[in-house]
Amino acid sequence: MKRILNIISVALLLMFVVSCGRKMGFEYTSYVSLENVSYSVDEDVELLYIPVKVYNSNGGEVQVKVSTEDGKAKEGTNYSIVSPVSGILSLAAGEEEGVIVVEIVNIDDPDPDGTLDFSVKISSVEGSSTPVGGCNKAQVRINDLNHPLRAFIGTWSGSITEYQGAPTPITISILPFENDNTFNKLMIYDLDPYWASTGYSAEKGFNIVQAVGNPDKKSIVVEPEQIIVDDPDAELAMMLYSFDLKPDGIYMGNNITLALNEDGTLTIKNAYGCINNADGYIYSLYEAGAVLTKK
Repeated sequence: MKRILNIISVALLLMFVVSCGRKMGFEYTSYVSLENVSYSVDEDVELLYIPVKVYNSNGGEVQVKVSTEDGKAKEGTNYSIVSPVSGILSLAAGEEEGVIVVEIVNIDDPDPDGTLDFSVKISSVEGSSTPVGGCNKAQVRINDLNHPLRAFIGTWSGSITEYQGAPTPITISILPFENDNTFNKLMIYDLDPYWASTGYSAEKGFNIVQAVGNPDKKSIVVEPEQIIVDDPDAELAMMLYSFDLKPDGIYMGNNITLALNEDGTLTIKNAYGCINNADGYIYSLYEAGAVLTKK
C-alpha cells in the first residue's frame, strides 16, 4: 500500500574536500604526488597521460620510481609504459611536473570483454630528500567499447531540481558491474547529489546503486530500496526510492529509469530521493526530468 511520507529537513554538513593534486597556500611540506587517484579511459584511447607533481621542491634533480600493478588488465597485453621506459621519471631542478605515458592496447575483439583495470604507482624518490606523498597510486579503468550498454558508461553532469527547492548540480558516474557475464548490469555512483555533497559519496563507499538494462538498450532501471548510506557511527541508514509527486501528497513510486535521448543526453525520468530506513522520513527528494550531459 502506498503511503504519504512526511518531509523533514536536515542540517547541511559543511565539508572542505581537497584533491590530491591541489597545492594549498599554507602547505610548505615538500613531496612528490600523482595528480589524480583514478582514470577512466576507452580501450581505443591509445595513450594515457598521468601527471606527476613536485610540491615545494627542495631543489636539485628529482628521480621518481614508477611501477605498475596488474588487475584484470595485463601489462604487455592490455597496456604498457611508454615513458619513462627505464622506470625512473627524472625531473630537473625546479621542474614541478612530469608525465607518465601509458599505451592502452586496443584488442580487436567484437565480443564484450568487460572493464579492465590496473594501477600505476610512484614508490620512491631517488637522489633527493623529497618524499612520496599520500597520493602515490592511480587506478586505471579501461572501458570496453563492445559492451551492449556502452552508451551509458561514463560521467554525466547537469542540474536537478529539489522538490520545493532550487536546482542543484549533479554528477554521476556509470560503470559496468564487476564480474557480470550477462553484460546487462551497471553501477551508478552518486545518484543522490545531496548525500554526495555532505561526504557520503561513492569515493567514500556510499551512494552506489545497481542498474539493469532494458531489452531495447535505450534505458536502464534502478530498483528502489537500495541502501546508499549506512553509517552506524552517525546513526544514518538511507534507502533510495522513486516517488510520485501529486497535488495531494508524495507517494512511493516504482523503479527509477534513466533513458538515452536522441541528442546523446540522459534523462532521469522519475522523481526520486532517499528515506530514513528507521523512521520513513524523506531526507532528499528531486523532481523528475533532469537532463544530464556526458563529459
